Order: sequence, then C-alpha cells, then structure tokens
Amino acid sequence: MSERPGEASNRIAFTGSTLARLSEKRTDDAIDVARADLQTRWFVHLGGKVLLDFVIEERPRSLFSSNELIPFGPNFSESILLGFQDGHAFCAVPGEHDPETLPTPFRAADLRSVYAQGLVSREELSMLAQAFSLNSWHGSHKHCGRCGA
Repeated sequence: MSERPGEASNRIAFTGSTLARLSEKRTDDAIDVARADLQTRWFVHLGGKVLLDFVIEERPRSLFSSNELIPFGPNFSESILLGFQDGHAFCAVPGEHDPETLPTPFRAADLRSVYAQGLVSREELSMLAQAFSLNSWHGSHKHCGRCGA
C-alpha cells in the first residue's frame, strides 16, 4: 500500500516501524545478548518521558548505545527488546535519573511533545510509541491477570 500525501494516518506513530520483532525466535537471554552488543540502540524512559540528546538542536537524538546509558541509571531488569533492524537490536530501558535535573545537552520530553514538535523521525517515533506502550503495560501488569502470581 502506498502512502498518500496529506493522509492523516501517515502521521500515526505506530505506522512507521521497520523493526522485525522476531518474538517467536527469541531466546530467554535475548536482552542480555542485546545488552552485550555494542551496536544495540536504546531508548531511555525517565519518569514517563523520553531522554533526548540536543547536541544538534534541530535534530535531537533519541537512541543511545549501551555505553552512553550509565549516567542515566538504567534499570536493565526492566528492559524491553523492541525488535531488530539490519541485524541489530533496538531496546528500551527505564532510567532512574530525575528528568528535571539532566545535564546539558540532555532533556526529557513527553511523547506527545516529541510527536507534535517532530523532534524525531517517523521511524523512531514508531519505535518510541511501541516502547512507551510496552513500558506502560509492564508497569501496570506486575502480576498475572489470571492467578495473581
């Protein structure tokens, strides 16, 4: 299906993902393997906001390498493997850093602002929307809905 110029659905966040989720092929240690891979890219969630690097003011960066995560207090036990692109993993991780006290050039923004201001590409926006949705679901479903375990 081709995109139609001006079509409102072209701007919906979930429509631009090019990630291959490969959920049926993942192993139990998939997130650990992704964490060890220096090519893995991470979205960082800070208190319901996304971490952005504004070194280039006009085009903030929302994806980070594993090595860049440490100052933001990543909670790897709550990591989410979003999928793969070109053989590399894309993940999301909640951070413990206060989003209001980030050092320059970092800022935290809510997903609506990221979308409304066009701060990231459509492809990244799609991945961010998926990451936020899964992170929200994981946060509100700590126990089995059937047995409570």
